[in-house]
Amino acid sequence: MGNILFFVILVIGIVSIVKLVNKSNKKELEDWNKNNKKKFETYLDLKEHIRTTRLYAKGDERIKESKKQIVKPKRESFTKTIFSRGGSLTGKIARLKKLYKSGTLTKAEFEKAKNKLLK
Repeated sequence: MGNILFFVILVIGIVSIVKLVNKSNKKELEDWNKNNKKKFETYLDLKEHIRTTRLYAKGDERIKESKKQIVKPKRESFTKTIFSRGGSLTGKIARLKKLYKSGTLTKAEFEKAKNKLLK
């Protein structure tokens, strides 16, 4: 008899909690629909909208951050930077190689400048 009474009280407690949560959800849905242009039929629709809106906002922030981080190397005039400076031949070739590796110089530009240095 004690186990049955405990089970009944437990079920009544769970049902009460579910009703309170549903009432709270319904109130939140009504407040949202009253204060916003977009109207939702169910609380789950509202939560899905909020979740996707936050995901898109986070995605936009990530896109903005990634755009900030991607900096294209400035195109330098390799004849100006390489041939106008003093220094050793190996230093100039090392500078050319560095410009080529960073993407500032194309392979053709690198070869042309290197051959000009070696002449």
